[in-house]
Amino acid sequence: MDESSGGGAARDMNGRFLPGSGGRPRGARNLMSRRIAVGVLRHYEEHEAEILEELRRFHTVEFMRLIGKLAEIGPEDVVDLEPLAPEEVARRAELAAAALVEAEKASRREFHKLFYGPPDDGE
Repeated sequence: MDESSGGGAARDMNGRFLPGSGGRPRGARNLMSRRIAVGVLRHYEEHEAEILEELRRFHTVEFMRLIGKLAEIGPEDVVDLEPLAPEEVARRAELAAAALVEAEKASRREFHKLFYGPPDDGE
């Protein structure tokens, strides 16, 4: 089939469009993609607080990445601070590590409860 055989764009022997002829314009979404995107957006708008809390608690790295992308911080917004003493840096690192360990334990307990129910009293 080609354009001379009755209209439409040129196609190969299998009926596929040849390069540069027919199909959606570059960058255009198909109808299903648009419907899915609208559905996801509506779901987010209805459950925004819960979604952000789950993201913050269980996917902290992705949450912070999102915050970084959304925050437009320019050089004028950066405040010069005195550097911390090495002892203070070490103390804060230890506190952060302990907090991460506790958060991981809590996350594992929540996961276990969600999928296996509350732990038995014998454990």
